[in-house]
Amino acid sequence: PKPEPQWFVLAYNVFVAGGLGSTYGDLLTTFATLEKTLGFQQVRMGLQVKGRPELLSFWVGRGRMKRAMPVLKMEDIPEFCDTWWAWWRSLQPGWRK
Repeated sequence: PKPEPQWFVLAYNVFVAGGLGSTYGDLLTTFATLEKTLGFQQVRMGLQVKGRPELLSFWVGRGRMKRAMPVLKMEDIPEFCDTWWAWWRSLQPGWRK
C-alpha cells in the first residue's frame, strides 16, 4: 500500500489531537485504514453547498484553518445537527436513501 500523504497525516493529527474519546479514535483509525486500502485517492470535486450549515460554510470559506474553526454554542447544537443531517442526506445517491 501507498504511504500516507502529508495532507492526510496533517489532517489525521489535528483530529486525533482533539481528545474526543476512544470511540472517535476508533472511527479515525478505521477511516485511516480505509483510506490506505483505497490508496488515498484525491477526488477533485467538492460537496454540494446548497443546504450546508452556515457555520461549516464559514470554516470552509476560510481554508479550513484551525484558527478559523468556529465554535458552536451549546444552544445551537440541535439546529446545527438538523441542518447537517438534512444536508448530508441530500448528498447521498438515490440508491442509498
